[in-house]
Amino acid sequence: MKAFPHLSTNRDDIAPGMDLRDYFAAKVLNASCISSLDDLTKGEVKDIATTCYIIADAMMEARNDQK
Repeated sequence: MKAFPHLSTNRDDIAPGMDLRDYFAAKVLNASCISSLDDLTKGEVKDIATTCYIIADAMMEARNDQK
């Protein structure tokens, strides 16, 4: 599933847009960035990114369960 699909500039086909899982993960990351990332280690930032994708995967699963 893609977020933001749109017609390409030549209007003959549809550009696929962003992967919905990536969009969900970005939204979770945005919501979770309460403190400055400058204060975090590279490992902590990676842990946050991993957690965002775990939550995004759960969101995708919940979305599929609603269909």
